[in-house]
Amino acid sequence: MRFINIVLICISLTTQLWAGDKNKHFEQGKQFFKIKNYKKAVTNFNKELKIESSDKIKSKSLLYLGKSYYYLNKKDKAMNSFKKLIKDFPKGDNSPEAQRWLADIYYYKNEFERAIAEYQKVITEYPKSKDAPIAQFQLGQCYLKLKNTEKATKEFQKVIDTYPDSPYAEQAGFKIKIIRKIK
Repeated sequence: MRFINIVLICISLTTQLWAGDKNKHFEQGKQFFKIKNYKKAVTNFNKELKIESSDKIKSKSLLYLGKSYYYLNKKDKAMNSFKKLIKDFPKGDNSPEAQRWLADIYYYKNEFERAIAEYQKVITEYPKSKDAPIAQFQLGQCYLKLKNTEKATKEFQKVIDTYPDSPYAEQAGFKIKIIRKIK
């Protein structure tokens, strides 16, 4: 444990020197996030959000903050962070991922109708993002949870048709085969 702390301090000091204290809390928060010390990550991202930072750093801080809260099992706080990011930076680089994380939280809370609505937003508002194929696949998963195999099959087929090079396309094909065997 002592060794990890020493390494973390060295990384932090190097980062601060490199950044000249600019974005110091963000960089420290990222380091704590990487070693899964989410409480300290939350503290640093919150500090970063209270000072003058660029929109890019604020957006990234909100994304990491939401993920940190998620891993601390503070889902409501995570959702608030993701919603703030989406509201404040709707066309930002981190918005598709925040939108998908928001949908994922509804999914894991078994709120499948809400999850469907949020996954749809990823697909319609950010169709070219790396999160769109995942969201499309998760739509199929939601419909399976709701026992609507017809809609699930359609959503899985959309993954194959729209995102054929995605790793989710192969998984969607397996899901369709399983659904057909069950019927």
